[in-house]
Order: sequence, then structure tokens, then C-alpha cells
Amino acid sequence: MAWFNSIEVNQFDLHLRVPKASKEHRSGSAHRWITCHEGIKTSDLLSLAPWWRHLNARGADVYFRPHRFAAHKVLFLDDVSDQMSEKIANKYASAVIQTSPNSNHIWLHTSRALERNARYLAQAHLGRLGVSDLGSISGDHLGRLCGVRSYKRGSWVNARMFSTPRPYEAILENKKLGAGAGGVCSSEKNTDSRASASEKDFGIVLRQLRQGVSIETIRNQIFLEAFSRKKSNPKDYTTRTIDKAVAIFNSERGHPL
Repeated sequence: MAWFNSIEVNQFDLHLRVPKASKEHRSGSAHRWITCHEGIKTSDLLSLAPWWRHLNARGADVYFRPHRFAAHKVLFLDDVSDQMSEKIANKYASAVIQTSPNSNHIWLHTSRALERNARYLAQAHLGRLGVSDLGSISGDHLGRLCGVRSYKRGSWVNARMFSTPRPYEAILENKKLGAGAGGVCSSEKNTDSRASASEKDFGIVLRQLRQGVSIETIRNQIFLEAFSRKKSNPKDYTTRTIDKAVAIFNSERGHPL
């Protein structure tokens, strides 16, 4: 938490995803969400460590975020490859948290404090560049705490890198966010309903190209997704999506931030 405190982020929310009791397994997920503490200080979050570690050992996933109703100088990026994480952290002040092999959370230090909606808009800009997962854009998305087990991924969550170069200047549609870009963004389900399926497909393709996934593997994945959505002419749609992403991938110099 020292990295967050160093950029003046000192209020947090703590949430747990816990296994349901056997009598609760009637329908839906085998887990349920618990909103444990919101707006707590760093010292309070750390003092609760014996409790959330105890629950983690019994199957609970442990999540946190900077307090969602506060303006703060950090953006959350999800599902960022190791290579992209290193490029970002070498250029901008970042906390890189490895959640599974070649998949990381990044908490990206920004040059100014952003409200929830401004964070959403800045995340959307980066997501559409293929830097991170468009499905994890909300302005107040939860990330995993370090030093605990991820039962979703079957791996341990570890701090990979903390860097302190210059902060990132948030951008939306190639323009710096204005002073009035704040507001409220509904994100209780932690999904990005405003990103279209096509935008998400494009982001997936570009991210996988950067990760070295073969074109054939990507093509099969996007075609099946388009076919399942009953997309008209899924073969042509797949080709157009991949061609667009390949053009950007081939024209990149370094990384798009």
C-alpha cells in the first residue's frame, strides 16, 4: 500500500467473493459477493489482513480498489500482458500486479485526480487501443490484493513491479480530459455496457497480437464469437476486424500510450 500512499491514494474499498454454502447452490454462481468495507484508511485495510487472509485460505477471492466515490490519481487496467506491462511501467508510474501467467493488473498513476466517470472515459480510451480488457472498464473496477490466492485463476497474486517515472496524462478521444469531466458512472456489475461487441472483439485481437497469439487462433476465436452472436457474414466480419487490428499493430512504435 506504500505505493498508493505515495501518490496520495489513502482510502480503499474491500470486497470478497466467497463460496456459497451448500444450501445456497440452488441456481447461478457457486459464489456470492460481499461488500465488506468502503472508504477505509490504509491502516484499517492492513489491520484486517488476518481476517481476509483467513477467508482467502477457505476459498474467498479478495479484491480492493481506491474508494469509488473519491477522486484519485490512479487508473485500473486489467488483463495486461507481461510485455505491455513492462513497457507501461518503464514509461509511467505504475503498480503491476500479476494475477496469472502473462496477465496483470496495472494501477496507473495519473497526473491529476479523476472522478469515476473521468476514470471510465480514460480507461475506455486505453481499452480501445487494445492495451487492456474492455470488459473491465467501469471507473471503479475491483482489482485483486497481493499475497493471496486467486481461485478464479488457480494461482497466487503477486506484486510484479512498482515504478516511479512520470505520471500518465489521461486522454479521451485524443483530447486531454477537461476539468468538468467528472460525474457518476454506474458500475456495480463491473462491466462495460457502453463498449460494443465489435469494439471488444477489436481490443481482444489487438491485445492477442501483442501477446504473440497466432492469427489462425485469433481468427477461429473471433469467428466463433461472431457466429454465436448471429452476426451477418461472420467470416467477412472476422477478416475486417483482424485486418484493422493488424494495421495498427504493424504501425505501432513502442506502445500506444
